[in-house]
Amino acid sequence: MRNVLIVEDDLTIADLLQEALEAEGFHVTGIACTINQAMQSAEQHRPDFAIIDIRLANGELGTVFGLHLRQTTTVKIMYSTGNSNNVAQLASSGDAVITKPYRLGDVGRCLKIIDQLAQSGQTQASFPRNFQLLAPGSAA
Repeated sequence: MRNVLIVEDDLTIADLLQEALEAEGFHVTGIACTINQAMQSAEQHRPDFAIIDIRLANGELGTVFGLHLRQTTTVKIMYSTGNSNNVAQLASSGDAVITKPYRLGDVGRCLKIIDQLAQSGQTQASFPRNFQLLAPGSAA
C-alpha cells in the first residue's frame, strides 16, 4: 500500500481526497493545513506521495514545503492549484500538477501515473483532464 500525505487547508477538500484515495487503495498518513504540520507529518510517517495545495492557510505557499521534500526525500510530489498560470515555476520542486476543479477519482490515477514513471520511465495510462507532468522524467 502506498502512503500519501495531503497538504490542504480546506478540510472539506482534504476529507474528500482522503476518501477517494483510500477507495483507490492508498493509505493517507496525514492531513496537514500548514507547512509546519506538513513537515512534522512527513518526518514522522515517511509518505511515498504528497499532494500539496499551492496556497495554504496564513498565506503560506505549498511550494516551500515541496522544495523541502525535493531536497530531503524521495517523496513524489503532485501540486494542486486553482491557477494554472504558474505551472512552469513548479517544475523544480514537484513531479506533476492537477488543476482545480478536478474529479476526485482522477487523483489516484494521477499518483499511479507518477509512480509508473518513477519505476519504469514510461506509462501507458492516459492522463486525466487537468493533469500534467512538470518536467519530462521528473517523477524518476
